[in-house]
Amino acid sequence: LYKYTNNSVLDLFDSLNYTQTTINNPSLTPTAKTFHEIDQSLTKTLTSNQSTIDQIITKFNEVTQNQLNYFQYHGDLSNDEVIFITFGSIESELFATTVKSLPDTKNIGVLNIRIPIPFNQNQFIENLPSTTKKIIIIIDNNNNNNNNILSKQINATLFYHAKIDNINVSQYNYDSDFIWSQ
Repeated sequence: LYKYTNNSVLDLFDSLNYTQTTINNPSLTPTAKTFHEIDQSLTKTLTSNQSTIDQIITKFNEVTQNQLNYFQYHGDLSNDEVIFITFGSIESELFATTVKSLPDTKNIGVLNIRIPIPFNQNQFIENLPSTTKKIIIIIDNNNNNNNNILSKQINATLFYHAKIDNINVSQYNYDSDFIWSQ
């Protein structure tokens, strides 16, 4: 993303662990098996520093046969009422795994933020169930300044889309040394 935009994007691709799962994905097209080959495929169709983030994501997904996006939802989009919003690889994986293990009757979902900057308000709303009553934003205290911006973006998005009065928004702050499991 950084290479093909005006260097104004923050990508939460969750470092090498997730990158390796993308690159080693058996569904990759035969021409895109390494970073270099993916870069070459993107370079053929994208103009450096002038492509939009949406164009880059679309082309990356075509080349790798993946579905990377601004957000990733886990749960039932047609029925969930309580939505946890996570930002970060550990939190995203733990909450997604937990929600997947719950019975469908719990009406709990997780919205992982994958690309936080620029914050895509329309896609946020598209990935939020219409049945949402409560949002809980999971925030790392040591990264509170960045997450505070994220909380403001989420609240502003709900306000601009006339959903702020219908959804209770809260946050859970944790310390970076918090142990999520034992």
